[in-house]
Amino acid sequence: MKVEFFMPIVWILNGLFLVSMINFFRLVKTLIKKMTHQLDELEQKTLVDSLAISMLVVVVLHILQVIIGVFTFSNGIKYTPVIAP
Repeated sequence: MKVEFFMPIVWILNGLFLVSMINFFRLVKTLIKKMTHQLDELEQKTLVDSLAISMLVVVVLHILQVIIGVFTFSNGIKYTPVIAP
């Protein structure tokens, strides 16, 4: 394949990486504000709620992965999980 075929994919991945890094540092900044008590009550509640929902999404995804793994293993289907050790 030609290199030109992969260039849009590379640009999209670079864009996603940049957005991820910006959001990571915004999260660190917000957590530092929380630890230094610079957030008001509503902002603290919003932060805790969003972190709780994020953790719940991660747990649900892992539970689904376990269920799919058990189902495919018991039926003899070769399954490679997305997150593997």
